Amino acid sequence: MPGPSRAASRRCQPSACRCDCPGSGTTWRSSFSWATRTPVADGVDRDIGEAAIDHATELGYRAMQSTAIVAGNARMVAIWRVLAFRVIGTLPSAIRHPWNGDVDLYVMHRFLPYRT
Repeated sequence: MPGPSRAASRRCQPSACRCDCPGSGTTWRSSFSWATRTPVADGVDRDIGEAAIDHATELGYRAMQSTAIVAGNARMVAIWRVLAFRVIGTLPSAIRHPWNGDVDLYVMHRFLPYRT
């Protein structure tokens, strides 16, 4: 996978993509990454998402999903929405947050650009 920007590499754990279902499910790709507890105002979180989308597209995948976006994390939900992901499912009360109580997780999905 293409490496994240220099700012991203300083503040983020490596992003990973994996195929969820061998065989007929190989057109789908899951992506996950996590940022350290430092400010991400320089766009590191969006850079990681864009790099994952580009990588999956280059490999010929047709869609991506992110299966654990914390619903209470408005910034991450907004970033995934800007990157054309849509909520396709909700896991109710999946996270017990220390201040917010039980919080939902979103399953988010997007189709990737067609590659010839």
